[in-house]
This record gives sequence, C-alpha cells and structure tokens, in this order.
Amino acid sequence: MASILRPTLTAVIVESCLYGILFVLFVVVLYFRRTGTNSIVLLGIMGLFVMITTHWIITLYRTFRSVLELGGAAESFLIDLSSPTYLAHTVLLTLSIALADTIVIHRLLSVWAHRRDIIIFPNVMLIGQAVAGIGVIVEFAHWNSQSLDPIETFYSLSNIWVICNL
Repeated sequence: MASILRPTLTAVIVESCLYGILFVLFVVVLYFRRTGTNSIVLLGIMGLFVMITTHWIITLYRTFRSVLELGGAAESFLIDLSSPTYLAHTVLLTLSIALADTIVIHRLLSVWAHRRDIIIFPNVMLIGQAVAGIGVIVEFAHWNSQSLDPIETFYSLSNIWVICNL
C-alpha cells in the first residue's frame, strides 16, 4: 500500500495556505461591511467561516496526532474512515459546501429579481449533493477496516460524491 502520509502533509500545507487567504478575505469583508448589507448573507458567511475554521483545525489535529503521537500506526489512523475525527471532517466539508451553495442560490434569487423559476435547477442540484453527502457519511460511519481495502472504498464512495459536487 502506498504511503498516505505524504499526500496528507501536502494537503495540510495547501489547506493552510488557502485558509490564510480565506481568513484575510473574511476580515476584509467584515471591515468594509456596509450597514445596508443583507444580514442573511452575512450570517451565512460567518457560519461558513466557522465551519471552515473547524474543518481546518480537525485537519491539523489529525495530521499532528498521526505524525507526532502515533508513529508507526499513523497510516492506519489516517486511513480509518469510520473514526470520529474523520467523520466530523467529512460532515463539516459536506455542510460547508451545502451552505456555500445556498448562499449562491440566495444571491442568484436576488440578482434575478426573485424569479423562482431561476432557482429550480440549482435547488435540485443542492438536494442531490446533500443526499450524496449524507450517503458518503453513512457509508464511512459503517466502514469496517477488516473487511475492505480503505483506499478502494474511499475512491468508490467519494467518486459519486465528487460528481454530485461538480
């Protein structure tokens, strides 16, 4: 089995850089926020920021725990799809994608002068994405490390989820 440590460390570096950009943009948005800003959108952006921050913290926790504390058992910890930290990681990712899409649908409704027919297709796609995300989370929760290859299981389950997120 190929080592999962290298892609995990690469993901932490890339995610940390992107989180830094997100943090700066979030502070700028809060600083330049006008009083007329839609409070629903602002609430959504704040919720999204909290979810992304928590996701990033869980990523750092899993990586540092696997590298510093577990030593030789790091790969088995990182590959365990049913661990509570991995499930929380996946739940936060699914929720943040759904919330971001909901904000975009809300803005789409505002731009198109509240024409409800414009948001039918995006709402159907949002529901499909949510169903696929819930399905992946349930499958990860019931995953058994003894019976299935973790990499094969991860790819077969996440392919459906990724296609729904596109």
